[in-house]
Amino acid sequence: MQNKLSVGVKAGYGTAEIGIMAAEVLIRVFLLKFYTDVVGLAPDMAGYAVAIGVLWDAVTDPLMGSISDHFPSRFGRRIPFMAIGAVTLAVALYLLFNPPELTSEWGRFGYLLGVYIFFNTAFTVLSVPHSALAGDLTEHPGERLHLFGYRLFAGNLGLVTGTALPGIFAAVLTTGDPASSASAVVAGLIIVTAGITILSTGRYDRPQPTQVRPSDSPKTGLVALLRNRAFFILFTAYFIATLGLTVNSSLALYYYNYRLNLDEVTVNFIIAFFILIFCLSIPVWIVVARKYGKKLPLVIGVSGLGVMSMIVYPLFPPGQASWPYLAGFLGGICIGSVVLLDATLADIVDYDKVWSRESRFGLFFGFWKLGGKASRAVALALTGKLLAIIGFVPNAVQTPEVSWFLALAFGPGVGLFLIAGAIIAAAYPLSEKKHDQVLRILAYREQKSATNN
Repeated sequence: MQNKLSVGVKAGYGTAEIGIMAAEVLIRVFLLKFYTDVVGLAPDMAGYAVAIGVLWDAVTDPLMGSISDHFPSRFGRRIPFMAIGAVTLAVALYLLFNPPELTSEWGRFGYLLGVYIFFNTAFTVLSVPHSALAGDLTEHPGERLHLFGYRLFAGNLGLVTGTALPGIFAAVLTTGDPASSASAVVAGLIIVTAGITILSTGRYDRPQPTQVRPSDSPKTGLVALLRNRAFFILFTAYFIATLGLTVNSSLALYYYNYRLNLDEVTVNFIIAFFILIFCLSIPVWIVVARKYGKKLPLVIGVSGLGVMSMIVYPLFPPGQASWPYLAGFLGGICIGSVVLLDATLADIVDYDKVWSRESRFGLFFGFWKLGGKASRAVALALTGKLLAIIGFVPNAVQTPEVSWFLALAFGPGVGLFLIAGAIIAAAYPLSEKKHDQVLRILAYREQKSATNN
């Protein structure tokens, strides 16, 4: 394990996130609308299928993390899974947005459910080992913060790419669905970017020199994880905030298309602009965190986004794009604070390592991803059901009541979740001073082990 890493290794580590997040944004923003408006699946059925697929994905995340923590291979413990996951994820993404002709409602539902489960399994095999790999690269907190910053920066490039591609294809294509064409490009991007990460970091992908006790098992680790107070608080805050963010991303196209009456190209560029500001704000949040710690900036950023969402989105007049761009600028700055989440989680894993004497990054990040995906599953099911309850009709002008409900869900509905998540995060108990003590204990043990050997 290296304390100081070159820029090439840091950037190489983050690169896989470009393909991962380009696929993620296609799913979050376009999948539900693609299956309701293009394939013709009922909104509530589409929401149920996606929710079941995400729940399956969530269950497999901790298992994948634990497996990669203990996988014996001369090629490393994370890299083999990343290679397999990249290829299968690319195939699954293409299949999702290029379904065969399906004539029955249950046929459409079954296809979406089956392929989405395949997609999420592949996503887990790639993304969980990739997240855990950061803990194998360095124990230095500043270097880790940089690693997560590079990864989030690369992820935002992926978000911009995945968001902009359908808009570009919508502008240039005369036939075919833009999301279908975008999925083929993103599939290739997944393989290329994962390959760069594998080549850049493969030599560091080795098990840590810690003794694993016979009693250490995935079940034992999971019980210890759930009893970790700091993790429980951060995890709960993350789960609740993710509910709001998923409702936001799932309703974005509905809100901009059917509430503000903006065309698809304009909407895609509004979303891409938001993600670009998000990307540019990351270095600022890293600098702020180094001066004030990670908790305070995180709470301020998430709560600020929640307050803004509650106030502004119901007030925007239809047909005007300038106000959404302004909200995208302010929201993009606030959401950049999420770069501090993974770094805070890594601190908790260090704390766990003091008493467990085992590096369990895979298990912790796997369960973390479980929480995010389970939260998204709940939010997607609620979103699909909400659209059905309020009387949403695809490809039609909505009634004033439906339009107003879309604004309320996209604004105050999202904002309440974000504010609640920020309030819970404010109770996070581990300070920067406490983490420094943890690092000193781990450094002493490593030095003592090296002396004894």
